[in-house]
Amino acid sequence: MRFKLNKDIYLIFDFDQNPFLLGPKISESKKLNKLKALLFHYFKELKTFTIEDILALHHKDSNPSPKERVLIKTAFEWFKANNYLIDEKQTLNYDDQLNVNYCFQDNKGNELSLCANVFNNSIPRQWCYALSFQLNTYPSLLRDGLFYGACFQNLEHVSSLIFSELKECEQGLKNNFNFNLSKYAPTKINKRSLWKLHQAFEDYYPKVLDLLNQSPKHKELKELGQSMKNLNYYIHMAEDLLNDWEGGFVEVIFDNHTRPIPIPFTEHNNQAFSTELKENHIYLNYFQIGYSVLAAFEAGTDSKPNPQASFCANHFLYFRPSNDLLSKDNFVQVKDWLKTTHDLEINDPHLRLGHIPLAKFTDYSNYEEVLKKISNKHRLKSISIDQIKES
Repeated sequence: MRFKLNKDIYLIFDFDQNPFLLGPKISESKKLNKLKALLFHYFKELKTFTIEDILALHHKDSNPSPKERVLIKTAFEWFKANNYLIDEKQTLNYDDQLNVNYCFQDNKGNELSLCANVFNNSIPRQWCYALSFQLNTYPSLLRDGLFYGACFQNLEHVSSLIFSELKECEQGLKNNFNFNLSKYAPTKINKRSLWKLHQAFEDYYPKVLDLLNQSPKHKELKELGQSMKNLNYYIHMAEDLLNDWEGGFVEVIFDNHTRPIPIPFTEHNNQAFSTELKENHIYLNYFQIGYSVLAAFEAGTDSKPNPQASFCANHFLYFRPSNDLLSKDNFVQVKDWLKTTHDLEINDPHLRLGHIPLAKFTDYSNYEEVLKKISNKHRLKSISIDQIKES
């Protein structure tokens, strides 16, 4: 018999780089040893396989001893016994509905609950399983949710947050690097000055992460890393306000996220990205340093865009009128900017323009109804997930 992975079986690495196997139920996770994690990669590579195929593939990398062959066979049987492997002929239809529930709260304790139906596609479901694992391991949210847009914030307040956080970052950067604040610090908040300030984040945050990897318990470095993350989000809040869009959105960012989950550059994955943002939808968050293509264009940066190649549980809730980020009005501008500034072609699918839609809210018919309820509730109190079997 030939086997394949069962549906909704995912490998994820936690904050400490330990491998965990998720699924098939959304609440289930099992910590793996290195051999089982290696076998999972073999399963993904081969798609369908027998134990002999796995041993042959392993033999390419090393010459396993008789004892190691026994260990591989034992691990293979463990995957079978736990329903992670099924007959290759078995169909893999989704027979359940995943729902994500959000509870918002105001200063007086009044609450608003919103429910979203997760789309039954591979990346949305994998994201939902990653979200479940995140909630069960490191559930703490950055600032109880990040609220963007004039319905939630004003530019004067966000500007004060930028200058305050920049002051927090300055001394730590000077203590560890040859940092000159005058090269980056804005005298006035506008798109150009925010781009320059974001350059400081792009230039120094990876260096801070490198130092943290060497000294993970270093208090000053941890505080510096957190301040730089806060500064980055405030910059994007200000950029959003300068665009003067209607409504707003809420970023759900976890303080300690899992290791990045790759989105391989396949035709299927490239097509999952959409330039259209639909009201009352949830989208995958951009999860790497730099700007995506369309964000780079909007911010007016000179930095080369960095197409999204990975994700984690982070995401955003879009409470705005539906909007195509690549409309008839700006298509030619974006096309010319890409070609002139970066020698890139707008039709290249590897640019991954836009975002991946994950779910849709079911409670209200339009974004204005949601904003009436949520605009004064600036705390995301809790997130939960339901997995409902369809009859």
